[in-house]
Amino acid sequence: MVRKILLSLCLVFWGAAAWALEQPEKILTLEDSIKWAMTNNQELLAASERRYVAEQKVEEANSYFFPKVNLSGAYTRLNVSTPTTLPPSLGGSSLAVGVSNHYAARISVNQYLFTGGYLSNQLKIANKDLDITNRSFETSRRRVCLEVTRKFYDVFYQLQVLEFNQESLAQVKTFIETAKRKARTKDYEITLFEIERSRLEMQLANEEEKLDLMYTAFNKAVGFELDAQVKLVGDFKTVLPGEDCPGCNTFIAQAIDRSPLLQGLSLEEKKINHQISQAFSERYPTIVLGADYERSGLNSELAGRNWTATLALHYPLFNGWLSWARVRQMRSELKSTNLLKVRASDELKMSIEESYRRYIRAGKNLEEMSKNKDQAQKVLESALGYYKDNQISCTELLAIQKKALEARMQALDNYYEYTLGEQELKIATGLDLVIK
Repeated sequence: MVRKILLSLCLVFWGAAAWALEQPEKILTLEDSIKWAMTNNQELLAASERRYVAEQKVEEANSYFFPKVNLSGAYTRLNVSTPTTLPPSLGGSSLAVGVSNHYAARISVNQYLFTGGYLSNQLKIANKDLDITNRSFETSRRRVCLEVTRKFYDVFYQLQVLEFNQESLAQVKTFIETAKRKARTKDYEITLFEIERSRLEMQLANEEEKLDLMYTAFNKAVGFELDAQVKLVGDFKTVLPGEDCPGCNTFIAQAIDRSPLLQGLSLEEKKINHQISQAFSERYPTIVLGADYERSGLNSELAGRNWTATLALHYPLFNGWLSWARVRQMRSELKSTNLLKVRASDELKMSIEESYRRYIRAGKNLEEMSKNKDQAQKVLESALGYYKDNQISCTELLAIQKKALEARMQALDNYYEYTLGEQELKIATGLDLVIK
């Protein structure tokens, strides 16, 4: 029996491992990554549930405008005669209830006729909450879109850095072979090359570890399993900004006009104003119309059908200044929300200005950085020939290689900053069609 259980467990684990190995690698563009995040990201899923709750609160607020209908019934079996005495208000007479089956059924209807605007303000508050939740959802969508974009290009950046280190390591190995074949090579030259090779191997291992961490961060942002196998397809932006590129103030104006965060704070101010009106409405009378219809089968004078209609008036005379306390509270919240709105607007302006400056600065340097990178590579190729002819030393060759690597890294940093700056401006101004 134990052998069968162990065999079954082995088959299960083997099948799971085989299934995992058979899973194909996901090939994703930036657009694909964002679409996956819109479906899988936990922050967006939670925001979607909050939006559904807000929709149900609107339905709840709407329900108070409709009449409330209640149905009740009772059945009693008496085995002895039980006299019942009516209260003095009903005459004080005694009713004899005989032995029988007794039943009673009642249907009642209650309808608010006037609440001083309490219910209408409650509905307006619920609608504003729904609008605020929708803006909050859009804010979360843009934040997730920006996070996925950054993680996407972080992976591309690290892939390029890894490639640079691999090429540098291959070049140093070539230097070592050249030094061994070259006449009159001194021992310290090979030693220096070996030291550089060892350093690059350690650096390459560090860069590979960084790449694994960036893939994990990307999977987390998109909503995949952290160890999911993905392959990203794309490249950095290298097209210079045209003459028709909008200015910084244009981007700021568009971002403020389309910012879901600022729109949500404006809706919050309107919601608080409705809450103030609702607090004032508690000082007005409430009028309710009620009607009851009852059918009973008692063995008494009350047997038969009875109906009543009631018009009730409730007027609050004193509630301990509760309404005024709520009004003062809401007015303070209104001031606080206004201050938050001003702060959010300033932070958005600073963010747009920072992204714009980075975008323009990197755009201006695109051509120059690319040219420097190509020239540095040509110098490095020539330097290896000079070293073979004993025209330069090994330290000079390594210095030239270092300068070439720096030029490539500067160009890569420029491509990264330019691409990310452009994406940040698109998302902030709501122009990115991917998130629509």
